Amino acid sequence: MAAGLAIRRGDAVAETVRLALEQGAEAVYVSEDVSSFAQERERRLGHALAAARLGFETFPGVTVVPPGDLAPAGSDHFRVFTPYWRRWRVEPRRDVLDAP
Repeated sequence: MAAGLAIRRGDAVAETVRLALEQGAEAVYVSEDVSSFAQERERRLGHALAAARLGFETFPGVTVVPPGDLAPAGSDHFRVFTPYWRRWRVEPRRDVLDAP
């Protein structure tokens, strides 16, 4: 099924749910984001989609290494860049997928 570009104005969560229902979707799939704004939007979207009985799944998106994977033992972040850089360089990367 071919789909066009849908441009909506309004609350991103409400418009996403409305569009999914209009199109007869069974689920919504999004790329994860790391900002607090984006995480709150994802949380709200998950609740709204569940209330509409639609599935919701997130996938790694905007980072090479998920942020939480690099936290040092006993802390939630590095205080100095060099130890972070060393850890980031050896952390496994997710697989590169073929284009759809």
